Formats: sequence, C-alpha cells, structure tokens
Amino acid sequence: MKKKKNNFFSNLKKLNYYLIRELYQYFILRMKISVKLLNKTHLLKKKRKNIAKLKNIIQQNIKNYVKKKK
Repeated sequence: MKKKKNNFFSNLKKLNYYLIRELYQYFILRMKISVKLLNKTHLLKKKRKNIAKLKNIIQQNIKNYVKKKK
C-alpha cells in the first residue's frame, strides 16, 4: 500500500510541475502577443516597462508557488 501512495504523490508532484510550466508558458505567450500589439502604438517605452514588471511578478509568483509545493 505504501508504494502505491508514494507513486500517487510523486505523480501529483509531476502533474503540478507540468501545470506550472504550462501556466508560465501561457503567460509569456500572452505577454509576447501584447508586446506585438503595443509595437503598433505610440507609448512604447512606458508600456514595455509595465509588461516587463508584470512578467517579473508572474515569474516570482510561480517560483514562490513551486517552492511552497516542494
């Protein structure tokens, strides 16, 4: 019984890891798309800085989430 439980929890951890990775890639994709849209507008510098800040915040949140789960 113990082996089955361990396998179950290790599978959960793997699933969690893959989910986090997918979320991260999704957020980066969204950021890239928004940057492409912003390239067509005028207020580039301010908006790029905001996007960079958002990207960093998302990265930190995901890293913190991963640390908590470990």
